Amino acid sequence: MQATLGKGTRSMPMKTENTRVQIQLARWQRHARGWMSAWLFCSDLAAFALSGFLAIAARWLFRGDWSPGLLWQALPVAFFCLLVYALRGLYPAVGLSPVEELRRLTTTTSVVVLSLAALTFFARNPEDYSRLNLGLTWAFSLVSVPLGRALTRSLGVRLGIWGEPVAVIGAGDQARQLLALLEENPRFGFRPAVILAAAGDDNEERDLPLIALKDMLLKNDLSRSTGVKTALLLLAETLPELVDAFVRERRGGFRRLILVPKLTHVPPFGVTAIHMNGILGLAVHHNLLNKGEQFLKRVLDIFWALLGILVLSPFLGLIALLIKLDSQGSVFYSQIRVGRNGKLFPMLKFRTMHCNADQVLESYLARDPALRQEWQQFQKLRNDPRITRLGHYLRKYSLDELPQLWNVLKGEMSLVGPRPFFPEQRELYGDQGYVHYACVRPGITGMWQVSGRNQAEFTDRPYWDEYYVRNWSIWLDLYILARTVWVVLRREGAY
Repeated sequence: MQATLGKGTRSMPMKTENTRVQIQLARWQRHARGWMSAWLFCSDLAAFALSGFLAIAARWLFRGDWSPGLLWQALPVAFFCLLVYALRGLYPAVGLSPVEELRRLTTTTSVVVLSLAALTFFARNPEDYSRLNLGLTWAFSLVSVPLGRALTRSLGVRLGIWGEPVAVIGAGDQARQLLALLEENPRFGFRPAVILAAAGDDNEERDLPLIALKDMLLKNDLSRSTGVKTALLLLAETLPELVDAFVRERRGGFRRLILVPKLTHVPPFGVTAIHMNGILGLAVHHNLLNKGEQFLKRVLDIFWALLGILVLSPFLGLIALLIKLDSQGSVFYSQIRVGRNGKLFPMLKFRTMHCNADQVLESYLARDPALRQEWQQFQKLRNDPRITRLGHYLRKYSLDELPQLWNVLKGEMSLVGPRPFFPEQRELYGDQGYVHYACVRPGITGMWQVSGRNQAEFTDRPYWDEYYVRNWSIWLDLYILARTVWVVLRREGAY
């Protein structure tokens, strides 16, 4: 029996049961989880140290008291937070969604800080411990810890040293999709190192070793022979007897075995496993269709929209003045969009186009078939002749969207939600996706924007809108808002 390798690798003979399959792994990959945990631990420690320093600086601005010795008071916060982080599975947080990681980090840090604040209240000399410094450290750490982790992962990916090696058990369309997904999302923490497939499965050229699974090989400790400790088992592409050998008899010897089902009747998101006395069920969620969740989201929208308008009002006035100086026409521009329950509403924007924009667009599309194809595919043009000089900058950094805070206050939009589309785009959106879209308020930003922005095709939008409605939570909104800032600053797909 012989392992079959793709291009860029060398063959690995497997002659008998006792032959060890040698997968070429870097030394650090043998203990990848330990290294990743250490990286995140150092990142979190540095984030708390930075938060403590910023707290001292802010305290000095408020009270004029520069006390660097207060930095030591951040140590108990850091120590207990890092300890509870470890207990809650935040090291190395491989396979944990960014939204769930943000939720665990925020709730854990808040509970620890509140507990320490309560202890200082009952202490004999509470004046020796600055509760202002403690509160500021907590506020800064809510931002610095997740940001530090994101930068740490990004750096690890760039250096090629982030992610643990995993075995993919199965071969076929789902395996190819899974490999492509893991390759496109290296920060997720899984680096495919070997493919295990039954004899006779697809054996096309690959960059990864492909080992044929035989009954004789299953008797060996595959984890030890390959050096891989985690396996992703594709249930739909693995023979039942092999699945039983891996799951029930633990023949592979993997420390972590992750089952990947192929759900044909249930969408691959918005589900929770339910155990009913030995029977596994899947609960399908539609979180944002819950009245209580909608009320909570509306309250948060009103609060943040009011705060945003008050804080940004000088900046909004400056943009309005520049628009008047740059070109003729009004400062604002309203577009009729489809809102909740299919109701049409005027969506506000800063004007970024010339007054006769529609006529200019029709003229250009009529003369250039390539532009017409681009418009039909993305519903936007990369080199749009209608946009003014200032409009290019406003669009590049999404500043033209800021007036939509007024739409949020009026209840026509939300800060986060499906992006509102034109009435004429209703047919492109499709009936299945429209069911979820029409149940909620459209948003200034949403899953589609942070998952590809203008580079994603318009037909991809229903998928992300359905994902958002099914999985909505405060943490998902916070994640999308944070991702929006990052996408805008990097100008990903902006034009």
